[in-house]
Amino acid sequence: MRGCRRGAAATSCVDFRPRLCRPVTKKKNTSGEIREAALETLAQLPPADVTAYTDGSVLDPRRMRRGGGGYTLTDAKGKQFSGKCAAGARCNSYRAELSAMLLCLRDLLSGAKKHAVPQDAVITVALDSQSAIKALAAGPAAQSGRLEIRVWEALSEVCARFRARVIVQYVPGHVDVEEQEEVDKVAKAAAAECAQGDGPIALSLAKAAIKEVQRGELVASLRNKVSDHFWLAVTGGKPAKCDKLSREEQRTLAQLRAGHSPLTLDYLYRVATTSKNFKIPDDGDHGMSIAEGVVDAVRDGSPAHEAGVLPGWRPTHIGGKKCATDGELAAQLVVAQGDRCAVKFKTVPSPKCPACPAKQDGVRHLLAECPGYAKTRHSVFGTHNVPLSVLRDQQKEVLRYLQRIGRWRPKDSRVRGARQTGTHTGIHTRSAGDRRGSVQHSGTSSPAAAVGKIGRHIAPLGIPRSPWSCIWGLPVFAPWIPISGGQTVAA
Repeated sequence: MRGCRRGAAATSCVDFRPRLCRPVTKKKNTSGEIREAALETLAQLPPADVTAYTDGSVLDPRRMRRGGGGYTLTDAKGKQFSGKCAAGARCNSYRAELSAMLLCLRDLLSGAKKHAVPQDAVITVALDSQSAIKALAAGPAAQSGRLEIRVWEALSEVCARFRARVIVQYVPGHVDVEEQEEVDKVAKAAAAECAQGDGPIALSLAKAAIKEVQRGELVASLRNKVSDHFWLAVTGGKPAKCDKLSREEQRTLAQLRAGHSPLTLDYLYRVATTSKNFKIPDDGDHGMSIAEGVVDAVRDGSPAHEAGVLPGWRPTHIGGKKCATDGELAAQLVVAQGDRCAVKFKTVPSPKCPACPAKQDGVRHLLAECPGYAKTRHSVFGTHNVPLSVLRDQQKEVLRYLQRIGRWRPKDSRVRGARQTGTHTGIHTRSAGDRRGSVQHSGTSSPAAAVGKIGRHIAPLGIPRSPWSCIWGLPVFAPWIPISGGQTVAA
């Protein structure tokens, strides 16, 4: 890339070269191959009168603290010079690289070190930051940062004073290029030894520093409450590896690690709601038979039936007013007689575990505590005391366990099962302890008829119109729920 210096009487240019003579990367090539490409690139450059290597370093890169820059320079007479400077108390590698380059150019211009720079000289500046070279190559008019503008001003003055051609060449660091290794030591010494000033910093760097501080404070506060924070208790703050897992499997495990999974009824109880608008007649005959706060049956042809209300739903609000008890529910239904109002239902009326209804369902209960799944838990994990860390370390086993107890099935097997049965509304049953499982079709073609056959055993989930429930507009397959006799059922 080439960026022309400012000034109408410009007679020389700055050449920016952010690449080597042949493409190499640290992922695909060894250090030796990258070094050979770098030396080959340097050998192809025009003979230089002055050669400078610059580098920047940050003492604490993660917190972006204490930056420094340095350079080594060989002039036209073969004399060697070096210099170092502070880059800022808050600094990233990009700013440190530009600070080192600016120091080198200013020392050339000051004449304090009496560099031998002839007229019409070729000056090569080598650095290991492609981002810095590409940013400067956009030209002086494209620069918005104060540091970039000052570097371009120094480049323009060097070109004008010495009628020089400046080549800014990328040379990768840490690949045993001798000159680059020397300047790296100078830069590290600058970051450690030079006094850091309190000068202004770029807005982008300030934002990054603020985010890093906030992130550190959040992590520190969560570590003090690791027992109360489910994700940290599961992962220990370390990301889980998702190698060789499908996207659906990764999503399922991520939901479990967060403690918010549609495979558990405590989560569905919180989020699975729907609202129906229908008129309650003057005589109060809305068509719903309610027992213990749950819709037990819906009469055909009634207002509730026409609105799509299904058995197993729990009314929570009538006309915008909350109904916390059976008495409040009955009172609100009387008040709403003769009016058309919105009735809000929980489609999952209870957060209790279907395998042991005395306890609340949840990820911890599902994986480590539920006595109803103890036999399967031991056969899959080899122990009854299953730690939550299995969600990070034994992901395949967790998925197999969920399949064995009937809470989850891969999408492709659900589609294949639907094709085999020829319908999407059949009821599938199998033994909870059977590894293979047997799939049977009840011959039922409608959700309402299916409800009549299995009654309130399936009520904890509600009956969707297809095997895909909808929560907040997102399709989620309804989990399998155990019924009497050691069988499981899924809508």
